[in-house]
Amino acid sequence: TINNFHTHGEFEMNNDRSEIDVNFSSLVKLEGRVLLKSAYIETVEGMFAHESLPIATSATLRYGNRNILDSKLSVNSSPLQGSLLLNSMYTRPLKAVVSHTGSMKKFNSVAEIAYGKETMKYTTEFDSTNDISAKSSIVTSFGTVKSISSSVSHAGGWSNFKCHADVSINGKAVEGDVAYNSRDSIEGSV
Repeated sequence: TINNFHTHGEFEMNNDRSEIDVNFSSLVKLEGRVLLKSAYIETVEGMFAHESLPIATSATLRYGNRNILDSKLSVNSSPLQGSLLLNSMYTRPLKAVVSHTGSMKKFNSVAEIAYGKETMKYTTEFDSTNDISAKSSIVTSFGTVKSISSSVSHAGGWSNFKCHADVSINGKAVEGDVAYNSRDSIEGSV
């Protein structure tokens, strides 16, 4: 059937045989395999597999005994987590991981990427359950900027509040505060 089959083909030229096998199935999960054998080239093999919940996908391509491509992707929705791994003989290894937990009022998110020996990590935190606070940072080995961070906070209401914000790049920081009080008399500071 179209959702589960095996196909084999072969031909011979000058007493040299070449064969191809193609397998495909979507009965339980989506998966396939192609295998090509020939006297004229090294064996070529490609495989893939995919599952839907949680998402898990993998693909491999080999030429002879060389691994041309090896990849894996996974995503889970509760809590949100995902990863991608990619190895190829043509590039440095790539790994990416993301996660997100929490609600609209309070959450944490992290994203990490590694490309060979180079890395980058992004984090963010947000909390508005009482007052408001947010933090965000990037730490990386790419380029000349190695770290960037920022934070903001707000406490109080419209007539009486304090706010703070800061930004730091490679450890050099700038920050500011704003305060306002109109309950007794109008006062403010920056």
